[in-house]
Amino acid sequence: MVDEEIAKMLRKERVKARKLEEEARERKEEEELDLEEVKRQMKEGELKLYDREFSFEMRDLLKNRIRVILPFDGIVEKKNLDEVYESMSDELAFSSHFVLEEGAADFMELDVYKKNMEKNLDGTGLSFKWNEEGAMMVNGVKLQYLDFVTTTGLGAVHNSMWFIYCKYGRLLCNINYDHKEKRYWKPIVSAMMQTIEVR
Repeated sequence: MVDEEIAKMLRKERVKARKLEEEARERKEEEELDLEEVKRQMKEGELKLYDREFSFEMRDLLKNRIRVILPFDGIVEKKNLDEVYESMSDELAFSSHFVLEEGAADFMELDVYKKNMEKNLDGTGLSFKWNEEGAMMVNGVKLQYLDFVTTTGLGAVHNSMWFIYCKYGRLLCNINYDHKEKRYWKPIVSAMMQTIEVR
């Protein structure tokens, strides 16, 4: 019995050590990654990131009022309307959702959205892990963002929500990807966020 407990303890320690090593490796990769180079390659249409290659294209969406770089290979458009654009790829485990509310008032504080999301998920079995939030100026407009992971019974989904109040109204962008693929998608989504344009 004591041997079993010692073995369990050692296994837990090994798992913990592997997780710490993985986190350290990810931090080192992030620090060494040149995001400007990622943006440049994405704008040119092809990105080599670590051991994978991705194709991208500049897209004019929502009556040509916004321009954004989106993945190209395997992407299926679900909606392409004047006020809503949705795309997804099962192969890439990626989806995008853009909504423009014309003439709408400015967004509320990010904390309001966070509290509302947590409240709406009470009792659903889903959980949030908030990663990051902030604001930046991108191509002349203020972009606020929330970055979080939603855990479901099927796995973890990484979410990046962008809130842009612009001359047309409120633009809400939501990008989702498989959290296990964050090594690739985190810099890609960051580059997408930092290059979006309101036209």
